[in-house]
Amino acid sequence: MSMIEDGKVVDSWAISSGASGTPTHTGNYTINWKTPLQNMRGYERRGGERFKDPNWSGPTDSQGYAMFEQPNVRWAMYFNGNQAFHGVYWHSNWGNRMSHGCVGMPEWRAQQLYEWTPQGVEVSIHY
Repeated sequence: MSMIEDGKVVDSWAISSGASGTPTHTGNYTINWKTPLQNMRGYERRGGERFKDPNWSGPTDSQGYAMFEQPNVRWAMYFNGNQAFHGVYWHSNWGNRMSHGCVGMPEWRAQQLYEWTPQGVEVSIHY
């Protein structure tokens, strides 16, 4: 992850991006919405698809599809529908693709980015 201002890198660090079945999509986007704290919830995926599994011990929707719930996610900034930059407190496996499509980072880095980035700014996602 790099913060670029006036064509110069002002800071950079390792992040965790989307896993193979739930990739972080590359391209140019706009920060459409920011929130300092929220509970995140979405569908678990296998091979990019929602799934039902009788052995699933986590939450499910009304049709039995497996879901995830992550409380108290800090410093979220949405750029591509439900994909966001945000803080991560549940792992420190930076440099690996392991998210549901978001770009996760240490919470203090997410706060730094959140405070530096105005809503409406363009961001570029690439590998």
